[in-house]
Amino acid sequence: RKISDSLASTALTRNNGVSQNPFLVLWRTAMPSVLVELGFITNSGDLSVLRSATSRQKMAQALYKAFCAYKKEYDDSVRVDKP
Repeated sequence: RKISDSLASTALTRNNGVSQNPFLVLWRTAMPSVLVELGFITNSGDLSVLRSATSRQKMAQALYKAFCAYKKEYDDSVRVDKP
């Protein structure tokens, strides 16, 4: 949910929500894991956003912000205050 909320402030406006599915890349991981779809290159609107370096930077910052919030809430043993 933290990632979804954080990405809401970026240029990609579509939000498909959060779901829990048994995807192979997430199955039996030894640590918390998440699979994020930022957009689809087959969608012309998403493609133009994904081609923009500024938009990609904003999405990366949103993901990092969500990661920091998660770490602070669930595992405060490692400090990630600065990028």
